[in-house]
Amino acid sequence: MNENYRSRYTIRITRSLLYKAAYISDYEGCSLNKFIEKIIRIRINEFQEIYGVITKEDLDFCKALKRIK
Repeated sequence: MNENYRSRYTIRITRSLLYKAAYISDYEGCSLNKFIEKIIRIRINEFQEIYGVITKEDLDFCKALKRIK
């Protein structure tokens, strides 16, 4: 699949958490979606700094990924 393809994924979070994230995204001048995407990128970078780059082979064995394909 094209790596630039934008996948859709629904998350279930509390209304309070959603509203606070929306407030911060508005404060930072971006959409809520872009804000969440930015947070995910930051966390992935933090993880990879500690544990190393996540490879295609790693993804092939990812149980959570099998549930969303």
